[in-house]
Amino acid sequence: MKNSTKSESAKYPALRIIAAWYKALGLVVGGILIIVGAVSGWQDESFVAFISWGSAGVIFIILAVSIAEIIQVFLDTERSTRDSAGYLQRLVELQAKPQPSAPARATPAVRVRRPPEPQPATPSQADSIKVLIRGLHEDGLTEEQIVKELQSENISTLDGANGWTSSAVRKVLSKE
Repeated sequence: MKNSTKSESAKYPALRIIAAWYKALGLVVGGILIIVGAVSGWQDESFVAFISWGSAGVIFIILAVSIAEIIQVFLDTERSTRDSAGYLQRLVELQAKPQPSAPARATPAVRVRRPPEPQPATPSQADSIKVLIRGLHEDGLTEEQIVKELQSENISTLDGANGWTSSAVRKVLSKE
């Protein structure tokens, strides 16, 4: 879902502006406080004034930039969640596509229902599955949680195995 970067600036523009202002304000005001401390310490020959004003400037910079970064974390989390939902929707759509059917055969008198043999994911499904796994991992899910998610959505394995395992997820994540 790399297309989301085009609309990224359209999502929450006020928060992006506020974060930028916090960073700029923190650097400007913090810098001014540090300069005031240097001038005041030089004029009064007071090391205490220099340390006091300088410390206030550094603390102000740290707080303002931290607030801006917290806002950015919220924005990044929202984008990542939106991307993961898109990947999951694409996987569901890919799995809903009908598979080519086998030629018709004569039906036996008694039909025994066996569970379908697991099929490996198609190349396009495999690519989407890998992107989904990486996205879920970036969202903070552990390998075991990713396995449960994939199994609950009945997503085909890459190699046609009976089910997802932590080692299969780890193998996908190690090839990033």
